[in-house]
Amino acid sequence: VAKQGKGVLYFSPEMSRHALARRTIQAEGPVGREAFGEDPSEEHIRRAQDVYQQVKGMPFYIMDHRGITVERIIAVTRSIHLQKPLSLIIIDHFGEIAKPEASKRRQLEGPILLLHQLNKIADDKRIRDKRPTPGDLRDTGRAREIADQIWLLYRHAKYADTGPNNPLAGVAELIIAKNRNGEEGTAYLWYDEQFTR
Repeated sequence: VAKQGKGVLYFSPEMSRHALARRTIQAEGPVGREAFGEDPSEEHIRRAQDVYQQVKGMPFYIMDHRGITVERIIAVTRSIHLQKPLSLIIIDHFGEIAKPEASKRRQLEGPILLLHQLNKIADDKRIRDKRPTPGDLRDTGRAREIADQIWLLYRHAKYADTGPNNPLAGVAELIIAKNRNGEEGTAYLWYDEQFTR
């Protein structure tokens, strides 16, 4: 979205803006993890610097304050929106905005992407099918009520030794578990673990 020149605001109480910036550079490059290691080569440094120059001009705003409140989210969103209209607001994680009353959530105009972790029970070895369901979302009993859509990600390679020749090795499933105005189903994506994209 930001690559198209549209404003994106990312609230991250868990990860610092530096860590998020590094991941963005890795994914956009692509730039390998070696560029951020203790002894990167000149080629890795040059590649990372080139990508940084491309990324820094994008309208991608990161707020990494811990313990941020919904009131603060609303205030920051309005302030940035006056400078650059926002096309997407990302909040990591779900609990930051799931609890307040609906009137406050409605003050955040435009698409909102809420990120959330799964309950550890989803990794239970006794469960053969590891694909997540909305019930695996941690502390989100009202999730289905609030969300217009619920997307869940699943990678077979996380739970099985697929090997480089296995067709599932680089496949990620995007499970659309809820879609208020459309169909539910599964989309298949390519996942590159080396560059986290």
